[in-house]
This record gives sequence, C-alpha cells and structure tokens, in this order.
Amino acid sequence: MAKSREHGQGALYWVESRRLWRAVIDDGFDPVTGKRLQKARMSKTKEGAVQKLNQMLRERDTVGRVLDRTTRVSELADKWLDDVSSRAKPKTLANYRSNVNAKIKPALGTRLVSELTPADVRRLHARVRAAGIGYSGISSVHRTLVTMLEYGRAERICTENVAMLTPPRRTQQGSSRDSLRREDARDLLSIEDPRWTLGLLTGLRSGEARALRHQDVDLARGVATLSWSITEATFTHGCGGTCGKNRGGELPPAAHRYLRRARLGAALWPVCIRATQEQHRPAGPADARSHGAVAYVHRRGRRAQPAWPDLAPA
Repeated sequence: MAKSREHGQGALYWVESRRLWRAVIDDGFDPVTGKRLQKARMSKTKEGAVQKLNQMLRERDTVGRVLDRTTRVSELADKWLDDVSSRAKPKTLANYRSNVNAKIKPALGTRLVSELTPADVRRLHARVRAAGIGYSGISSVHRTLVTMLEYGRAERICTENVAMLTPPRRTQQGSSRDSLRREDARDLLSIEDPRWTLGLLTGLRSGEARALRHQDVDLARGVATLSWSITEATFTHGCGGTCGKNRGGELPPAAHRYLRRARLGAALWPVCIRATQEQHRPAGPADARSHGAVAYVHRRGRRAQPAWPDLAPA
C-alpha cells in the first residue's frame, strides 16, 4: 500500500475529468471568513505534480505562504505605480512611469515575476544600452526595477529581488570632476548672490532653496532651517483616458480660481499655462506672501523658478 502523507504535507491525486495530476497544499486561513485556503497546481505527470508540491512546501516553509505564480511583470508594474503614486514626488513618479512604460514593460512585461532571473535583468540592461542610452539612464531604469521588485517581494509575489543581485555594468570609465580652485571660489562668493552662496555653503538642492521661508532664516545666529522643498507638478490628461483632444476647452474665471485650490488626485495638483497664470494672478510682493513668504523670489514678487539663476556680475 502506498505510504500516506503526514498532516500538513499536502495531497496528490489524479483528476479523471481533466486527465491531470493535482497537487494541493494548505495555505492558511481567510482573515475574513476563517475558511481554510488551499493552493493547487496541475501537471500531466505524477513526477511533475510531486515537484510542484515540494516547491509549494518549500515556499510555505521559507516565506510563510505559497508564492503567486500568475502575476506578470506588467501587472506588477501597474499595481506598484498605483500604490506609489500617493507617496512619490511628481517628478519621481513621472520618471518611474517613463522607465516602466518605455523600458521595463517592452523587455520583461510578459515574464512571470516569480520566475525572473539575473539573466533577465542583464537582458534589460543590454536592451537599454542598445538603444543608445548611457550609464546614468541604465542606472535609472535599474533603480526603478529594484524598487518595483522590492514591492513585489513585500507582497509575497517573489522570494528575492533579483535586480539587487545584478547591478548595471559601466562600459566606460566615467569622467572625474575637479573641485573649484581657490580663485574661482573667491570670485563666486564675490558676486554675493544669496541663493548661490547658501547652496555653496550648505549643499542644499534647488527645490529646498526655493522653499526657504523668511521665518526659517535666523540672521542673528547665522542659521537656516531647511524643512521644505518645492517640486513642480506634472501634467495628467483631465479626461481620465484618451478623448482625442490635445488641448482643453476654455475655463471660466470662477472655475479657474477653484481649480487652483482643489487637489485633483493622488499627488496631482493643477498646473496653469504660464500665459493664463499671468492673466489671473497679479504680480507683486503680495503674491510672494500668499505663497508662504518664501525668501527667494523674482524682482516682480513671484517665487523663484527651478533653474539656478545665472551668475553675472552687476
């Protein structure tokens, strides 16, 4: 008589209606109904069913549950982007979407997440490199893949993050940058541009400099508190899909004022066309105060733009 399996080691039997062997294993309980959950795999041969059963047992013992072997990379990417859209900065999210849609999906979109290998990651690197993209662009795509697979690992879709095992290879030696000479640093400080001087002394980013408020600067102590950063919002088609129109219709002034204050969705804020913004928003010192009394504004009172100002002696 065939030896019976111990409790908790799953079951293996023949399904006559489908002419297949079926391997079944317990996978915990439903948190809502309390019913027992099971995972099943099918195989044409008994040996194949035994291998799949042992694989499910190993996954349950190592990661606590049987892995999802139906989710593909494209499906994981969509789920991850939807999850991260409420937390990431607009430009970061736009970079994620660009890397996923233009690079990762075309190369790995049909692959099962749980079956990804380091060879797949190297194939992605080679494809991006063949498109004429440099090392920095390949590294950006790789970081996006690492973050996405880390989300998949947390969701128990894969056991390990294979992208972390395969960093991109630098094909050529990068160029080194020399520090400023003492004379150059003296000339830079002699211009006395406060935004450049603070950036040079503290290493703050452009968005942090533009968000610096008057109450964050203590001139008596010579201390500046950097606690905010300004990020430009990205554009999203307002119809929620493809309506066939490239430009929106006219917007009444009342609705325009309302939309300037209303949040459109997760990490999305309305962005007005510059010409329209000039018509509906008066320029002057009062405008700077309405934006939180930032320290660095243009001479007409508007908040400083993302680009660093040109350094030209007066």
